[in-house]
Amino acid sequence: MTPAETLARRLHADQVDLTGGTVDSDGKTVWVHASDGSCVGRFSRFGIDLHTTITEQMNGASECLDCTHEKPGLVEWRRFQRGTLDHYGIMVADDHMPRFLASNAPARKVLERALRERWG
Repeated sequence: MTPAETLARRLHADQVDLTGGTVDSDGKTVWVHASDGSCVGRFSRFGIDLHTTITEQMNGASECLDCTHEKPGLVEWRRFQRGTLDHYGIMVADDHMPRFLASNAPARKVLERALRERWG
């Protein structure tokens, strides 16, 4: 477990801001902003968008780090959380999970059990 993950678990906060970034959500969409103000992550029923910062793009970096264009499920939610943590040190808490995923409680329990068995 990385130091960022350990800190996130200890704090149990809505967002853990290790790099000056922020997490916002409205029940349908989650947005992650980097310290330079760039929207570097978006999760919605349309898929995952995980991008480099605008500063990095202006310096020649490509835009997409991990982008999908299909309706996501719980596995993709975990992938989005992992991506924002790995790339930006920002933990997106389950409190931000969109309602279209959170309403699928039985599937969520199965996923959580499988993740615990695999990752501890």
